[in-house]
Amino acid sequence: MNLIRKLVSMLIKRRRGNSDLFILFVPSDHLARADAVAALQARVRATLGSSYLHAVLCEYFASFLYFLKSIGIKTVPSKLVLFAHPTPSLTAFASKGGAGGLASLTRDWWKHSRPYDCVVAHVCRGADVLSQASYAEVFPNWVSYRDDIRKYLGSTVARERWVGVGFGIVAAAEASDSAQFAEEAIRGVYLDAIGKIRDSYNRRAGDLLTLGYFQGCLDSLEMKDTTSPQKDTLG
Repeated sequence: MNLIRKLVSMLIKRRRGNSDLFILFVPSDHLARADAVAALQARVRATLGSSYLHAVLCEYFASFLYFLKSIGIKTVPSKLVLFAHPTPSLTAFASKGGAGGLASLTRDWWKHSRPYDCVVAHVCRGADVLSQASYAEVFPNWVSYRDDIRKYLGSTVARERWVGVGFGIVAAAEASDSAQFAEEAIRGVYLDAIGKIRDSYNRRAGDLLTLGYFQGCLDSLEMKDTTSPQKDTLG
């Protein structure tokens, strides 16, 4: 446990201005106040600062390439961290559509001239989306969750604990050269967060719920890595 916490501490402190990593937040109007992406994105992005490339997708674009160009990014990043939601069918990621409707960020929306090295999708049941055969040519290596991501955000303490996890996930993705290592590092992030709750337990701030939800996320992590002898953790 001490070794894992040291690793996580190193990842959280490590920032590089030349990282080939892009962090995308895709909030949902349909979830309103229940949208954890919308609730946390400002604080997570403030924590990330200028050391990382990050943006919020607030309107629909025809493709990821068009979106990147709209914010002045000419080179497609090789690694992604996605904070978003799945479509109800679990076949794509959800986004705002025209006239306030719901659009889908499908495989073709992300596709460009080569596959991404790795995507970390902090998305409810993101493993269902990414494990589809059609996504393999775009996202062959990924880390996500097989279950819903449950959150309690009813206190400042609870929100800050999730902000810390969000930043830790980004730092783990940036420091990892494979999906397998990213998953191991993200497991360390959750273990570290669980340890911090136990060290400073605050019942009134909802720590019992947060503790259970962190453990649920930890148990739900899955990955697929085509570059490693340990190919995946599916099923």
